[in-house]
Amino acid sequence: MWTQKKSVTLSLVLTYCFMILLAVGIIALPWLVRWYVEIRGREASLPTTIMLTCYPCVPFAAWALWSMRCLLHNIRNGQPFIQQNIQMMHRISWCCFAVALVMLYSGHLYLPFYVSAIAAAFIGLIVRVIKNLYAVSFMPEE
Repeated sequence: MWTQKKSVTLSLVLTYCFMILLAVGIIALPWLVRWYVEIRGREASLPTTIMLTCYPCVPFAAWALWSMRCLLHNIRNGQPFIQQNIQMMHRISWCCFAVALVMLYSGHLYLPFYVSAIAAAFIGLIVRVIKNLYAVSFMPEE
């Protein structure tokens, strides 16, 4: 039987998987980008553009994943509606917006970054709306 606790545990496992993928990606990015450029016959300057765009996003991705991990631990421990969770969602949303800005800036150099910027901003907006729903439970009644 699938339970809420199993669902949160799965989310935690996936978060850890993404943390590992981020670490591997940091190391493998130069090789992956060169491979992509060779296969697709892209400009020789593209690897530099991609790496100068992706590496500044790494701290934001790491911070968002760590915040997500903390949030999921709180939920698994029976504390879904606490102030710390609102702070974690606030961090995650701002990390998404920061990545969106980096990608938006680089979009004029490589058009697919515009799509990534829009996706990151949209995810940031969704997390922000959910954060606001959580925050409503802490507002005093008027």
